[in-house]
Amino acid sequence: MGASGARASLCQRAAATRQAPASPDFVYPRSSPVIVCCCSCVEPWPCIPFRGLSRSLASLTPSASGIAQTPDIHIQGSTTTMVRGQLTEDEIAWRDRQPWLEEHGYMLRPRYRQDWKPSWEGTTKSHLSCEDGRMLRHPHIIDATRILDGALVTLKMIEHSVHPYEVEIARMFCEEPMKSDPRNHCVQILEVLQDPIEQDISIIIMPILKAYHRPRFDTVGEAVDFFRQTLEGLQFIHQHRIAHRDISMLNVMMDPLPLYPKLYHPTDDTMTRDFSRSVRPYTRTERPTRYYFIDFGLSRKYGPEDEHPLELPIFGGDKTVPEFQDDGYDKASDPFATDIYYLGNRFREEFLKVASVHCSVWPYANIDIDVLGARILE
Repeated sequence: MGASGARASLCQRAAATRQAPASPDFVYPRSSPVIVCCCSCVEPWPCIPFRGLSRSLASLTPSASGIAQTPDIHIQGSTTTMVRGQLTEDEIAWRDRQPWLEEHGYMLRPRYRQDWKPSWEGTTKSHLSCEDGRMLRHPHIIDATRILDGALVTLKMIEHSVHPYEVEIARMFCEEPMKSDPRNHCVQILEVLQDPIEQDISIIIMPILKAYHRPRFDTVGEAVDFFRQTLEGLQFIHQHRIAHRDISMLNVMMDPLPLYPKLYHPTDDTMTRDFSRSVRPYTRTERPTRYYFIDFGLSRKYGPEDEHPLELPIFGGDKTVPEFQDDGYDKASDPFATDIYYLGNRFREEFLKVASVHCSVWPYANIDIDVLGARILE
């Protein structure tokens, strides 16, 4: 079995049994799409493909090969090693940028500092039980602390040759009067830094956000508020002649602070930031939150002269768009209409269908499908 087949088989078995893959040192092949969890948790299943940079971050740092590592464990085709919690090559790329990030007011976790020594070495602890043993889920996204006020933020590398409009479009929604418009549900960009190594890369700084579906929705009213906010946000985006073009589960998030006033560890939403104890969130009814659209990498802005723009299909997280199927793969279609399908399909697949079977492993199991349907029709 090839590397890709081995990965798929292992993930399928894990998803079927709800058990971890047999080997903790299993390595996902770099030649295949990076696999990440589709929710904000530490489980690597169920799995979905995630688009990252066109190159490994390890290729963007001059000292990636200068770190001493424990013996490598590979699956054929992989260039990234994951052994007992040691830094991967992509993590080393972030570590090498830590002094520069600190100069700009951002501090990475202890794991990514120059003098880091694994806290579990010489003990019987597993690295997974230690704060500094938790690895990145996304090679080009990392959390950091803003030195000025201690706020937790997110850093994302953007390769301009791959996503030439992402920074421009994202920053547009952060300028007045759009920034203060209550209908604006686009992630706010706090700062944009030019990468010190690659001229083609910018690093955007954003507030920390969380997958919108964890913790699960407890009431119909909570789900309806999610529908209202996301519909309002999409209408706002479209009114400014921008098509998002990739509204998937991964690209709609929420502000975690109302539910988690002291937040949680960026890699495990059940633990405190120092991994000293577990945390329990408030409900959305107790403390309502706000939802945001992120990731404008595939987005496009149209001028007033483009009254009815047409675009060839571009496959984001949702591959089910009707007009993209069969012979439609090479036919241009309305990107604004496609956005509406994307969001509506989120409602259908992640609320209506899931609620109808009352699946206990999904976050919407407390919602009555008949009541939800009636509220939507209202």
